[in-house]
Amino acid sequence: MSQNSTDMNNNMILKNRTLFRQLRLLGFLSTIACLLGLLSVFIHQSPLVNDWENRFQTYYYSFRSAFVSPKAPTLPLVVVLIDDHSLPEGTSRSPINRAYLAGLIKQVSVHQPALSVLNILLDRPSTAIDDEMLTTTIQDAGNIIIRSDPFYPPISLFAKASLDKGTFRFRLDSTDTVQEICHHPMTCQNKEILHINILNHYRRVSNQPEMDNSIKSDWMKINFLNSRQLDGDKKLLNFPVFRAHELAQLPESALKDKLVLIGTGFPDLYPMYRVPLASPELMVQETEVLAHVLNMMADKNYIHELSPYMTGLIVTVILICFSLLLVFGGPLFSFLASMVFMFLAFLMTGWMFAFHNVEIQFVLPTIFLMVFGICAILYHTVQERFLRLNTELLLKQAKIDFLTNELHSHHLFNEFSRLSVMIRKDPKSAREYLIEFADMLRASLKYGDQQRVSVQTQLEYIQAYIKQQEIIFQKRLQFNLNTDEDWQEVYAPWHLFFPLVENAVKYTEGYLRQNPKHQAVIDIKLVRFKNSLVFSVQNPFIEGSKVATSRTGLKNLQERLDLFYPKGGFYINVRQKEQLWITLLRLPI
Repeated sequence: MSQNSTDMNNNMILKNRTLFRQLRLLGFLSTIACLLGLLSVFIHQSPLVNDWENRFQTYYYSFRSAFVSPKAPTLPLVVVLIDDHSLPEGTSRSPINRAYLAGLIKQVSVHQPALSVLNILLDRPSTAIDDEMLTTTIQDAGNIIIRSDPFYPPISLFAKASLDKGTFRFRLDSTDTVQEICHHPMTCQNKEILHINILNHYRRVSNQPEMDNSIKSDWMKINFLNSRQLDGDKKLLNFPVFRAHELAQLPESALKDKLVLIGTGFPDLYPMYRVPLASPELMVQETEVLAHVLNMMADKNYIHELSPYMTGLIVTVILICFSLLLVFGGPLFSFLASMVFMFLAFLMTGWMFAFHNVEIQFVLPTIFLMVFGICAILYHTVQERFLRLNTELLLKQAKIDFLTNELHSHHLFNEFSRLSVMIRKDPKSAREYLIEFADMLRASLKYGDQQRVSVQTQLEYIQAYIKQQEIIFQKRLQFNLNTDEDWQEVYAPWHLFFPLVENAVKYTEGYLRQNPKHQAVIDIKLVRFKNSLVFSVQNPFIEGSKVATSRTGLKNLQERLDLFYPKGGFYINVRQKEQLWITLLRLPI
């Protein structure tokens, strides 16, 4: 019953220690997770992180297009592009011939549009007659908004004749895909922002309330989710696009009450833009991107981004959950679970972006999870390896202690047996023997729990043992102890040399018992040979003599050597040469 209780207590202690170690590891990993979550708050809006997220969101657009058809545009937008087919032969393209431009505005105005936007820079003067003609045409139309630029402002004649003016700028990612448009005087470098002014004037003309601009950021992310493919999959649009020469074919009032955007379509003169839904080889005109922006703002179809603190909280929760899986489930389970989680996180972030216009960062938490996961798994593996090695070391040390105690008990048994005999036969010698034995016992207690002890100290221990034997055998047994140097700075495991000397004394005692009139000599020698020390003991021996020994000493010594030197490097040899018994021990230094 008591044994069962002891086993239960030991199991309980082991479980408590394991739980404590797991909680300590969980606490450490959770602290790192919180620090990474805090770091994500500060780098949430960094250009590099935004670029990663923008590039990855291309997959979200494809995700939506696979399930949902685009909605019809809220704004009655029409894009009119001037290209080489529209211009009469020999007409200037840059700047565009003012007489041709005036004629195009008149042609559009015939259809009575609600508002016309001239997305063409009018910063360079032409002939006075042509400039005056265009100014008069803009003024007569009364609903023309012209494009401005902080570096290339329009000529004052055109600016005064127009209804309004404004500027805009796009921001691209590292793949030259347009992602954002300026939405603040600082980023647009102008107080007049074109897309805001266009919508405000259109709402006044169509008797709608003023636009509620809920986006307060400096750069507004453009939402292309309601685009659709037209013109044989060559464009990604949600509104009609006409070439300027096609206007003559339109029926009367085809552009009535519409918002007409007039721009250029010369790829060699004006930039073309890649949008997220387009393949790399397909580009759209600047005016077409502007139309996307206007339609998005009219629908209030803005992309809303989570706050940095919410992103940091998400990162922290993800990493702490991974830490729980790692600590209590193991590396393999946590790895598989993290893979499943990343897939589900991709679906969730894609769903929120594509169907709810909420941008939840996926790339940054994924990178943090991967880096944190790899480091945590490595740390966990190394710690488990360390604990396993430490346990093996403790078990090995326990084995060494057991063998050392066994050897010590074996020596004590021999000494007490001899002392009991001496007390009866020679009490005086027994007292001297007991004094030397007490010194040896103190040394054993002092150095017995140390891993390594100076070789010089162990030689002094052997010298004390020699004095003991000289008290017993008097002049019948002599010892020759030869060392070639001072061994104070060289260390070796405790009690490796003594068993060889003790064993030699036992066999010599048998020799003296069979030859009572003879003397015997035991030669002990310690030398340095290359990177090792060589300890040898040589004693007389009669083959067939009976010696009272259990061979515990040498067997114990061999086991201890295997534990102390697991990689080998030691050598022990026992051999007989005529009437001599020679023991050789070599240890690495």
